[in-house]
Amino acid sequence: MESEFLTPLDWEKDYLWEDQPVLTCRCSLPQFPGKSRAERRLERHYRHMEQVLRRWLESCHARCCVLAEEALAASKPLPAYAVQIGYRVVFQDERYLSILWQVRALGNCRQFPDLWDIQTGTPLNCRRLLPRKAVRKLHGRDCLLTQEGIAALDEEGQELIWARETAE
Repeated sequence: MESEFLTPLDWEKDYLWEDQPVLTCRCSLPQFPGKSRAERRLERHYRHMEQVLRRWLESCHARCCVLAEEALAASKPLPAYAVQIGYRVVFQDERYLSILWQVRALGNCRQFPDLWDIQTGTPLNCRRLLPRKAVRKLHGRDCLLTQEGIAALDEEGQELIWARETAE
């Protein structure tokens, strides 16, 4: 789903050890070019998130350098690791923006939801949008708002859909 409210900010970086790439990162983050208070708030949140991701990547780089050193000592080929961080807009209307994040790192893949009130620029919890009975069915799972309704993510990151019944 395309969003006119945000644009992607894409970047790629190779992390080196002794002039050899040991970690490659491809990252796509949302960028909010608007000037409203809500858009500035969302932009600050995701720029802070970018700083946190870059610090995390520096720690991954340090670990990859140790692994490269160990491989060299054992006369093995240098390992090359990759991290991909991306998102997709799964739902947007005049009030809500729902984003599903996907992080692929060192052979693992995880998905995380983000839900925003785009009129105020504040984060929301999907549980607030559901009747109490439906909230109990979530069993503490992460959830997001989709075109079809509320989707809860299980441990494998698959979407489980419930009818979209808002509490409002």
